[in-house]
Amino acid sequence: VYADVKVHRALRVRAGRFKVPFSLEQLTSGTELDFIARSAAVTDLSPARDIGVMLHGRLANKAIKYETGVFEVDATARLWQTGSIRTLAGRVTIAPLEDGKSRGSDAHEISAALLRSDLPEGRGSTSGHLVMGDTFFRPMFVNGTRTRMGASVAWNGTRAAVRAELIRSLDTRLGQAI
Repeated sequence: VYADVKVHRALRVRAGRFKVPFSLEQLTSGTELDFIARSAAVTDLSPARDIGVMLHGRLANKAIKYETGVFEVDATARLWQTGSIRTLAGRVTIAPLEDGKSRGSDAHEISAALLRSDLPEGRGSTSGHLVMGDTFFRPMFVNGTRTRMGASVAWNGTRAAVRAELIRSLDTRLGQAI
């Protein structure tokens, strides 16, 4: 549940529980996916829904779409308390083609995203899973920050579509050694 308020033609404010603006596949509705399940990389590396506040909108005759906000991880236990884990998220999408009505056409989109989260000391790194659920990479001890970077490209034709996405996640391990 979230509330979305239009402040200006190019500025909206969204608050509540909604998808964190990062992965193209994670932001796509489950009914619009080409495959039955999301890829294992997206499931393990991308956040799904969290409680937060986001500014978003479209600029330059809908050619540029932006989303930026602050979210709280696992907010059901502690909502905006001191010591809670927060994520800063930002995503920019460029739609360079025209569709006759506006500059920004959904036929071709190029996106870049960045997430930054605080990591408390402990065994809190990401773990790797296969699509069938088997674990091939167990969580490690971390301390510091988690930075996730993503880039995606989408082309939607009348009879076919092509999508590609690259996600990278970096965890810091301050004060930890083997």
